[in-house]
Amino acid sequence: MKNRMIQNGLRILAALALTAFSTSSLSAAPNASAYQQPKVVSMETPRYPSEMIAQGIHEGSATIIVELDNAGTMTDWLAISTTRKEFVEAIGAVINTWKFAPALRDGKPVPSGMQFSFNFHSNGYVSYNGVGLYLSFFNGLFNPVEKPLVANISQLDRMPLPLSVAQPFIDSAIPVGSRSGELTLCFFIDQNGNVRMPVLLECKGDIRLAYAAYDAVLKWKFEIPRVKGLPVMVRAQQKFVFSEPAESAPKAGK
Repeated sequence: MKNRMIQNGLRILAALALTAFSTSSLSAAPNASAYQQPKVVSMETPRYPSEMIAQGIHEGSATIIVELDNAGTMTDWLAISTTRKEFVEAIGAVINTWKFAPALRDGKPVPSGMQFSFNFHSNGYVSYNGVGLYLSFFNGLFNPVEKPLVANISQLDRMPLPLSVAQPFIDSAIPVGSRSGELTLCFFIDQNGNVRMPVLLECKGDIRLAYAAYDAVLKWKFEIPRVKGLPVMVRAQQKFVFSEPAESAPKAGK
């Protein structure tokens, strides 16, 4: 049986009304059966930028999100807000040394993500708070005292149009009768028009449909989002509707 997939138009959002959340860098919903959030195994603390002290700045903060595979290896990260870019650079200098234990669903490792908020002090004290991506999306991504590094919809010169769109591939392992469903993905479109950090907000149907949509959306390419002609990053949301046609009626005499 051949599946057909119906796509609604892309909507760029300034804020998201979130519901549920599942997995595939997708992080799984906290109320999912037997789900355990990823954990930090080791973390080299970023240093306070010396140039900030020279400028008379003695504290600051930055918020980032990281993407983890099913081995707990970081596959991507983004800074989403900060008081000064130097604090993001301090995190970038050490982030590749960080180690994580993967999230678990029903005892099996799955891809996931986390958000970290760092507070820097010139006396050398650096504190952080890390939460699962579901909680960060549910509670709001941005620290209100920090400058957002993701543009607001109202700031865009125009909504970026898709340049190429890959269709989800429905694996034969998904049984007939389970290939219908609806899901919503949130993701970032970066300054090059690439899709980053897809997150599953809602899934009604087989979770493998979400995996198919996730793999497809990472191949999408968009016009570069711009504010006053300058490239920016923006958050987008896409709803997918999967359906399988009804079986053909048997011919007479068959």
